Amino acid sequence: MTKRTVAPPVVLSPLDRERAFWRMHREELTARYPDQFVAVRRATGEIVAVAPHLADVWEAARQLGFDQGDVWARKMITKPLMLIL
Repeated sequence: MTKRTVAPPVVLSPLDRERAFWRMHREELTARYPDQFVAVRRATGEIVAVAPHLADVWEAARQLGFDQGDVWARKMITKPLMLIL
């Protein structure tokens, strides 16, 4: 009888969880909310607010009872940014 080793479950850091969420949903959310800021509940992935400005999306989420620790927010950019550094 051979002894099997089982790999420990992969536990993502909070930052890696957020990056993975946006990577998985960016195309869909950009199509639904082009050039808008989207606030998503971290625990469930539920969209809680959409607004054209970051301050507005944070305020809308706050009025629903969420604080900044409860949500991720990102702008669904349709045109790539050209930066000259």
